[in-house]
Amino acid sequence: MLSSGIPDICKWCGENNSNTVFENVNLCNACHGKAILAVQNPRLCPVCSVLLVDKEAIRALFSEDGFGHSVAWDLRHESENGCGLCRMFLLQDPNTDPRRLQCGPLFLTALRPKSAGTEKIADCCSAGNINAFYFSSEPDQFSLELSVSAHEGS
Repeated sequence: MLSSGIPDICKWCGENNSNTVFENVNLCNACHGKAILAVQNPRLCPVCSVLLVDKEAIRALFSEDGFGHSVAWDLRHESENGCGLCRMFLLQDPNTDPRRLQCGPLFLTALRPKSAGTEKIADCCSAGNINAFYFSSEPDQFSLELSVSAHEGS
């Protein structure tokens, strides 16, 4: 419940009043059950499984426009099927509007470490290091600080 006395809406479905906390967000009972099952059966969805290994996906991550991941229904569906990245994107998106992903996809962008220099975007696939990874369904982006390496297979 919000401090104003208005019930908080479930971050997963965006429809029901929330009554439990999961991964630091409020969920309704039905979505909490789905989240528990997803955690017990983890797997990456087809989009997330190539996110840091496909050259075109990596180029899109480093582009000005970013990589368009999925709309709300896809994120919920893949989260229910166990995709931990989709679940993180769905639940940790800083946009609190329950309708936030109805019109368009979630956008993902990455920044290279400053030490990587100013190589061309085409070279990003061989450099591999990502300094910061951003995602949001609105201009105010959430920064996920992590270090990953994406290397081209031999």
